[in-house]
This record gives sequence, C-alpha cells and structure tokens, in this order.
Amino acid sequence: MKIQKDVSIFILAGGRGKRFWPLSRKEKPKQFLEIFNGKSMLQMTFDRARRLIQDADIYVITSSDQVGFIKKQLPEIKSDNFIIEPQAKGTAAAIGLGAIRLNKKNPESIMIVMPADQYIEGNEQFKETIKLAQDAAREKDSLITIGIKPTFASCGYGYLKLGKRCRVNNRYVYEVDRFTEKPSVRCAQNYIKSKRYYFNSGTFIWKVSVFLDELKLYMPGLFQKLKAIEKKEYKINTQDKAKRIAHIYNKIKPVSVDYGLMQKTDNIKAVRAKFRWSDLGSLRSFEEINKRRYETNRVINTLAISKDTKNCVIYGMPNHLVSTLGVSNLIIIHTPDVTLVADKDSIQKVKDIVDEISKKKELKGFV
Repeated sequence: MKIQKDVSIFILAGGRGKRFWPLSRKEKPKQFLEIFNGKSMLQMTFDRARRLIQDADIYVITSSDQVGFIKKQLPEIKSDNFIIEPQAKGTAAAIGLGAIRLNKKNPESIMIVMPADQYIEGNEQFKETIKLAQDAAREKDSLITIGIKPTFASCGYGYLKLGKRCRVNNRYVYEVDRFTEKPSVRCAQNYIKSKRYYFNSGTFIWKVSVFLDELKLYMPGLFQKLKAIEKKEYKINTQDKAKRIAHIYNKIKPVSVDYGLMQKTDNIKAVRAKFRWSDLGSLRSFEEINKRRYETNRVINTLAISKDTKNCVIYGMPNHLVSTLGVSNLIIIHTPDVTLVADKDSIQKVKDIVDEISKKKELKGFV
C-alpha cells in the first residue's frame, strides 16, 4: 500500500563521494557502486522510494555528467523526471531546483528528499517513519527530518538536539532545539554522553510551499535566483535545458541545505527512526554495516590473514590477499590501482588526500 497522494520523492544523486575514495571515483561515484548484493546504493534508494509512491512521482536530481549512469541503472525513470544541475552548487540549490519544479505542480504537495548514498535496513519501519513524517509536515507546517539514535561519536554527521514532543496521529514527533552540522570530536562526544542528540539522517520531508518560504527568509539570494529560473524554464530535464539557466545558476554560492537553512531556522521537527541506517559518508560506515558481535575485525570482499590485529576494517579484491601484523584501528582499502591505509579516527580527512591528488597533473587519473 502506497502512502497518500500529492507526495513526490526527489533522490539526490549528484555527489562525488570524496570521503569514500578510493572506492568512489570521478568516473563512478559511490552511489553507483554495486557493493551490496549486486545492487548500487542508487538502485536500493529507488526501490525504497517505489515502495512508497508510484514511479511517476519519483524524481532524480543530478549533474549532467551523471545522467548516463543513472539512465543505465534506473531505466524506469522517465527523462521528464530528471532535474539536471548545470554544475554542482550544494544541496540547498539542488533541492531548490526540485522544489520549484514541484511548486508549479502543487505548492501544497509533500516533498521528500532522499540522498542516493544511504544504507537502510527495515523497509516496513522506514515506510512507517516516512508516513509519520509526512503527516507531521502537513499538520505542523514544519521542516521535518528523521533522527537516528547515534552509535558512536562522529564528527562527520549533523546532530539534532531533541526537545519538546508533540502528538501527530497518536505518535510523537519532536521539536528540534538545535541543529548542528559536523561538530568537533569533543562536541560529538559530549552530544553522545548527553543522550539528547540524534544523528540527522539527511532525509527531509516538508510541504514545498513551507520549504520555499523558509528559503526566502534565510537564503534570500538563492530564493531569488530559483524564482528567476522558475520563470525561465522549470523543467530542467535535459542537458540542453540545463544550459539555458547556467548563467543564473553560476551565480549561486555553493552551500548545503544543512548549513544554509537547517542550522538557521527554528521551524524544524524530527521523527525518531527505528530502522537501521548509515549515510555511507565515509569508509568507516563499513564498520557499522558489517558489525558482528564477536568479530574483532571486519573483512569485506577479500581474503585476509591477520595476526595481532584488532579493530580493523579490510576491504579488497576477491582474489587478492591482504595480510596484517601488529596493527589496530585501521581502515585498509585495496583497489586495482590504489591502496589506502588510514587510522579510523582520521578517515573523515580522506577528502583532503583527494583534493591533493587533484592538484597533481600526473595523479589526476587516480581521483
């Protein structure tokens, strides 16, 4: 059974996944990697979305150079349901393009934003959570996000400090007293100790009219540019059409919706999730997904012989042997052309390596 009508899902599928390097590469970003049971994260996200609504109401927001990947992996998506950015400008602008598209259709529609690079277990629990969130979005005229009970102190996630609760259809949603994006390690540790903070899942649910009103208030520059694009051509579903608005889009300052809007507004509510979640924001996500109660190390997709090795994640090629001796707290990733060895506590900084490689002409093929 689908959730009620006047709901559209927008899958964010334009990211580069630098913090997932060397698995995620420019030629094939992480959302297209077939890591889990022969399916990519994009395909798994689409399958999740179509359990909620009809295919005709599922849109994909992406960049021009990723359209080919998406059409190959999701042949069910019609060309009209692509929203193509002329260039990457952050999630605020990307979601804004989807919003002006939906606003033309029905300003009171519910817009659900799903990143393409999340790992979720528990489809029924996910569906129940989304249903409650969209009911809350209709009833409360608030920006709704989904809170995930934290399992470790991560400085790579956003955090929600949950406050007063209120009822929606005999279930609870929570005021968000504070929205903090990517805190310091010390702050993250304090958040976990307080037991009042949840991870921000990055999945958002709101009336499109409410979102645009909030954008107008807190990001007026972006709002005005989006309205100019709306007047010019709101169906940015081909590369040629995307080029028509490039002169406007180029003037947009890149910023995420988390920094640009969610940290500023006081009109946020959260639904607590019961499903298992990882945003695969970094290679450390493998540890959470592959966790087993009595395992010391996580060995994925490869052969490994380890001695005096503790608390490591090892990912490699099926016919390649990785051996470790006397090490701990490492993430080791082996691909045909790159090997990464990193301390777990530093793994969020892997994007700095990618940026450094990008500066060297002779190494650009490894990005």
